[in-house]
Amino acid sequence: PYLDSDLLASRYSPLLAHVGRRLGVTIRLAVGATYADMEQQVVEGAVDVASLPPYAYVRAARGAPGIRAFATHISDGSLSYGAYLIALADGPVQQIQDLRGRRVGYVDPHSTSGFLFPAERLLEEGVHPINDVRPVFLGGHDRVFDAVVAGEVDAGAVYAGGLREGRRRHSQGPRVRVLAKTRRIPCDAYVAREGFPAAASEAFGAILGGVSTRDAAGRAMLDPVLQINGFLPVSDHHYDVVREVDERVKAAVPELHVAPPEGQDL
Repeated sequence: PYLDSDLLASRYSPLLAHVGRRLGVTIRLAVGATYADMEQQVVEGAVDVASLPPYAYVRAARGAPGIRAFATHISDGSLSYGAYLIALADGPVQQIQDLRGRRVGYVDPHSTSGFLFPAERLLEEGVHPINDVRPVFLGGHDRVFDAVVAGEVDAGAVYAGGLREGRRRHSQGPRVRVLAKTRRIPCDAYVAREGFPAAASEAFGAILGGVSTRDAAGRAMLDPVLQINGFLPVSDHHYDVVREVDERVKAAVPELHVAPPEGQDL
């Protein structure tokens, strides 16, 4: 749920309709109410296949080791993407140290690029991502961007696509500058629930692997889906870097194992 659920449904419908036709099944799209809800649906087997942000996958696989990652997507020609801490160019925050005591907008405690990797970046600079700032969790990258522009928060954490989209759709978008970059993040994991037939997930992955922006049909399906160029098979080890960052942040912020309500300060 990194963007509005209706928007996500409209963007992914052409791709899922194509996969469903090739498999000869009807695919029903479900968008998690929160990141934690999405993880739980996969762990409980309420969905068969899911596209999970990296941290959501790592957490879900911890709760249900039988979950299998079978593919990832290529975004902007890469198997990884960037995340940023952003602020207004003409605002009071000009460097990371200026964040002390100020309001920082995050997406969700379970968000890879909207909290986990930005939190590690702050820790690298000696700034605790919760105790040294005034954190507020806003539930989506678009909401974080809008809150920065409106001055409701002094800085925010967003993924590269959220920054790009925000600048494009918001008249005040050019006022937003990059305060700091995180390390690169592996792209989303396409996973099958525990007990889902391996042949079915392999077929799903093979059909995805045939979709790319190299041809007109692929571009028609992928153009709405935020810079996705195609798909490749991966294994669980592709996400080991996320586990590494998780361990570091968890050691500093153990209280965020449970997410606070959306929009609530800690």
